[in-house]
Amino acid sequence: MNNCQRQTTPVLCDTSNIQWNVLFQFFISNIKNDFIKCSIYNRSKYTTDRKIIRIFLLVFFLMKIF
Repeated sequence: MNNCQRQTTPVLCDTSNIQWNVLFQFFISNIKNDFIKCSIYNRSKYTTDRKIIRIFLLVFFLMKIF
């Protein structure tokens, strides 16, 4: 979150059914400007990890949804 707080999920190996049922807790300092950056990587033993997608979620909009 805003490059200050970082959490990761466990690595899922050899699966085509990708699901992460993990809860994270972040501390919000400014609800209107804070964002969560989510990146998904394809991990490899033999090469560098390859980024599949990166998204930015504004906390303000997430609070309106939930």
